[in-house]
This record gives sequence, structure tokens and C-alpha cells, in this order.
Amino acid sequence: MECPLKIMREIKGDSRDDLAHKFRVNHTTVFRWEKNVMMPSAENFLEISVYLEMSVEKAIRMWIEWSESEKGESVIQIINS
Repeated sequence: MECPLKIMREIKGDSRDDLAHKFRVNHTTVFRWEKNVMMPSAENFLEISVYLEMSVEKAIRMWIEWSESEKGESVIQIINS
């Protein structure tokens, strides 16, 4: 399963540099989000939800589901450890 942000980015024809500029982060940060190395901040989730054209709650839920499927572990387990 691919990162929801990467899928939408490719549909919209944006590069990682384009998103980095929109979200005011380094292009390496966008790469890390898409590779499930790090999660966006709360502020970034607000911007990502607008970009994905969905509510913040739905964007976070979708991101967590994707993250769990990629890493094979629950984000809740990580938070609680």
C-alpha cells in the first residue's frame, strides 16, 4: 500500500519539492513521510488534510492505518511503550 500523500501528490502532478514548499518543510521531510520513517506534526496534518481534500480526523485515521499496514505494528503500541 502506498502513502496516501504520495498517491495524491502524483495524481496532482506535484513533486516532493512542491509539497515541501507548500508545507514549509525540507523535501527530505516529505520523503520521510512517504517512506513511513516519520509522522507529520499536528500543524503539518492540518495542511496535509487540506491537500488531501478531507477532514483532519479522516487524514490522521487514514495515515495511521497506512502506517500500521506498512510497519506491521500498531501506532498505539508505539505510543504506549
